[in-house]
Amino acid sequence: MKQELAIEGGPKTVPEGLEQPWPIITQDDIDAVVKVLKRGILWGPTAPEKEALEKEWADYVGTKYCLVVNSGTAAIHACVAGVGVEAGDEVIVPAFTFWATAQAVLCQNAIPIFVDIDPETLNIDPAKIEEKITEKTKAIHSLPLTVPPRNSPALPSHLSQSSSQISEIATILFGSAWTTVAKSGPG
Repeated sequence: MKQELAIEGGPKTVPEGLEQPWPIITQDDIDAVVKVLKRGILWGPTAPEKEALEKEWADYVGTKYCLVVNSGTAAIHACVAGVGVEAGDEVIVPAFTFWATAQAVLCQNAIPIFVDIDPETLNIDPAKIEEKITEKTKAIHSLPLTVPPRNSPALPSHLSQSSSQISEIATILFGSAWTTVAKSGPG
């Protein structure tokens, strides 16, 4: 049975009213923006909303510090730079990920080393990481592409004992929980 496509006059697959505008902007959102505009401090390191968000987020994730940036890409770059990745270093990244994962490494004049993913979890395959580690390996950046992250086995424990800094970047995982936590640096 052949049916005409909706674009050619056939029946629509998505019912009327199912599509909704996004983001949903409420009156509270409008009032908050107007308040900021009237105050005149729109941005900067001491902007009240920025400082409040950093404190609230740090409290939420249980850390002392938080740095707000303008995008997930900037957050990934800040994390790569923050663990000390420099020119010539190698950073292990998943082969299936958002482009910014490797781009942040390149911005540090470092070399992304791609590791295949586990087909079940779609996250970096911990069993394939070790063969990619060299004396130039500075970090293992295991940013998962799936949100929420699928259960994935922990990075092999002996990797957390190595001289590599293990960087778990959570720029797209707001509020997600992981069953294991990798250590940063030796021991």
